[in-house]
Amino acid sequence: MCFNNDYDWYADVWDVTDGENDVPAKCIECGLAIASGEWRRHVYLQEDEECYRCEQGDLKEGDEPCEVHDYGEIFECSICETCCKILKAIEAVEIDEGCPVGSRQPLYGELSQALFDDANCGDGKYAARALAEHPELRELFPREWERGA
Repeated sequence: MCFNNDYDWYADVWDVTDGENDVPAKCIECGLAIASGEWRRHVYLQEDEECYRCEQGDLKEGDEPCEVHDYGEIFECSICETCCKILKAIEAVEIDEGCPVGSRQPLYGELSQALFDDANCGDGKYAARALAEHPELRELFPREWERGA
């Protein structure tokens, strides 16, 4: 299917880390809480590496021309382990279909829509792949979403 990810902006700074959560968070995909100490994927995106205001000023060494730095758009989210497993299964399906790197997963926050669309308008391959790789996810998927299995 390949996702047509039409971005409003592009990030020059990407920081994606997996590991135990040091503070409580909420999964951007399913909306469930991620308690402190639980595994999560943390995503931090920043539009520009350098401050726009500082780049435009005539700076001398050590000068700070602006009081508040502006790095453009910033996006930050957390994704729970279960949703990461489902996203990885979707990516595997898209790799098998020859999709390019930027089109193998839905945009952040659009996982449920991608699953719903595939189950109702596609062939159910995302749920089928996720369940084949992670049978413990059985209770998350309605039976009718498994047409592709």
